[in-house]
Amino acid sequence: MQGINKGVTQLKLEPANTNSLKAFVGELNGNIKLLEKAFGVKIFQNGNRVSISGNKIDTQKASNAINSLYSLTIQGVEISKEIIQMEINNNEEIEPLEIAPDDIEHVIKVPKKVIRPRSKNQNDYLSKMNNFEINIGVGPAGTGKTYLAVAKAVEMLVTEQVKKIILIRPAVEAGEKLGF
Repeated sequence: MQGINKGVTQLKLEPANTNSLKAFVGELNGNIKLLEKAFGVKIFQNGNRVSISGNKIDTQKASNAINSLYSLTIQGVEISKEIIQMEINNNEEIEPLEIAPDDIEHVIKVPKKVIRPRSKNQNDYLSKMNNFEINIGVGPAGTGKTYLAVAKAVEMLVTEQVKKIILIRPAVEAGEKLGF
């Protein structure tokens, strides 16, 4: 029997790449089991389709972690227990957040889309972008730092608050690989 707070989240991992799916799932489904234990959910995976059942908030946290981890495997990153734990820690702090449609201070409007923060931290980040010229976002991959920053830049370009967007390469140490 499902309670009112129970839910099932369906995901389709794209692109469907056999090697990335194997790397994501892990040996003997080890990565899936770690996520199930950490978030208190049941995860069923069949090919690139994933079904997560459990408490609505926990299924959302697991969904965020799965999407982030799968995107890392697509980029060729080998998923280790440390990376999984970092993603679990990142998603444990996510609180459900609903923003009223008329609260435009924390919503990014770009052509054909309205982008809303999905967590308290993203909401705080958008608030800081609205109030300060320079912001520095530090944190694990897949938390929306770049996505929100670029979306905000596009919004400012469309509304003519800025004339152009300048993109730069990241500064890295001499021995690091950028992946491109």
